[in-house]
Amino acid sequence: MFELDVRVLPPPHKHSTIRERLERLNTGQTLRIINDHDPRPLRYELDDTYPGAFTWTYVECGPKLWRVDIAKKSEAIAGPQIDIVADCHAMQVGEIRIKAGERRTFETLPAAAAVIFHRGEGTMNIAGCSHAVAPGTVELVCPGEPCAISAAQDVQAFLVISKDEDN
Repeated sequence: MFELDVRVLPPPHKHSTIRERLERLNTGQTLRIINDHDPRPLRYELDDTYPGAFTWTYVECGPKLWRVDIAKKSEAIAGPQIDIVADCHAMQVGEIRIKAGERRTFETLPAAAAVIFHRGEGTMNIAGCSHAVAPGTVELVCPGEPCAISAAQDVQAFLVISKDEDN
């Protein structure tokens, strides 16, 4: 893992320096940035400039110090992915995009509790848990058990995953 403390850089050079460092990473490598404020605008910039190329994990979330791990995704990883869009304190939020007619199979969903909700048209089916999830609803899925998610129309689903194994 590489580390970059951007607190010491002049503000006009922070994002360009981070982008340069990220471009030099090999797939699977991580750059940890340290900042004095939430670097969320950088995430939007990276998502726009390099869509799907990096994962973003909050290690420390303020109020005075933020540490964020930005990892370059490996193009060699096969199978369905949960893109972690937020990782802080006791939970993670993961995003899954499912195309119409697509079926995504997961050996197990992580953590002690996983709640899923989605945006899109029609229902999303979760096989193995026997759930049909309607748009805008929230459903507890089967953490630690295999399941498959499918939809007749394109959907964007979010998992809220508890990191606390006791819950």
